[in-house]
Amino acid sequence: MKRISTLLLLSACLWLLAGCTAPESDPGTEARYVTFQGRQIDLQPYVEGFPYSGFQPFYEAGKLYYYHQDSTTLLKAIDLDGNADLAQGEVISDIDFATRNVWGIRYRSTDRRLYWIGDEV
Repeated sequence: MKRISTLLLLSACLWLLAGCTAPESDPGTEARYVTFQGRQIDLQPYVEGFPYSGFQPFYEAGKLYYYHQDSTTLLKAIDLDGNADLAQGEVISDIDFATRNVWGIRYRSTDRRLYWIGDEV
């Protein structure tokens, strides 16, 4: 009786293992694609090597402020109603913001100035 139950258990395990197959494609590759309105979009070019971060719009100023990370990290701005080409942004300061602790930026409409809040590392 013990042999029969062992044989049944072994055959059940083999049957379960036979149903397990390796994925046909790399799961990392599948994770890069999304389907939107019937189209498949590869997200990799939008997230790998994207040098911009920290987007903050200030509607009173009509500007979008953001950080551009290259050999240094620069604070840049573009007009909200103009061209959305981030590469053409205006450099706000020549400070390397990678050497600073950034807590945020604020725009004051009364004096029309941008205030950076943080400290040096």
